[in-house]
Amino acid sequence: MLSRITECVDQGANRYALSCRTGERIRVCQWLPDNPYPRATVQLWPDEPGDAVTSAQLRDVEDKVIALFERIAEARGVVLPARDVLLGYGETDADDAGQRLFTLASRIPLGAADRYSVLSAPSAADRLAVFSEAVDAVAEMVEFQLSE
Repeated sequence: MLSRITECVDQGANRYALSCRTGERIRVCQWLPDNPYPRATVQLWPDEPGDAVTSAQLRDVEDKVIALFERIAEARGVVLPARDVLLGYGETDADDAGQRLFTLASRIPLGAADRYSVLSAPSAADRLAVFSEAVDAVAEMVEFQLSE
């Protein structure tokens, strides 16, 4: 499965707003004429071989994400949902570290450059390193904004 539609909103005049979840990473080979929406020829983009990401490493980065959410919730005076909901368990195979990292990256407010860096990391281990740095940067930005 390349992608599945998770939400479809009819906006009238034959226009729709879609929310999708990807199944596999793809690379655009060629953009095609918009008719009426962007289209492209794509190819699958599997991870390259690399060091394995351990469950302990994944848990550490998940803990950083939870700490970020807790800091924001504390500042806003809101109660967070359960950890499994925050981290998107059930959306991807919990045993596939590369896919888990994609899911985590979709759940925090990353800028476009950081999001692309996570997406384009060649292996799960590389993705972990890039994502961990991005979480640290977001946490620093949140602390800065909350200190004002």
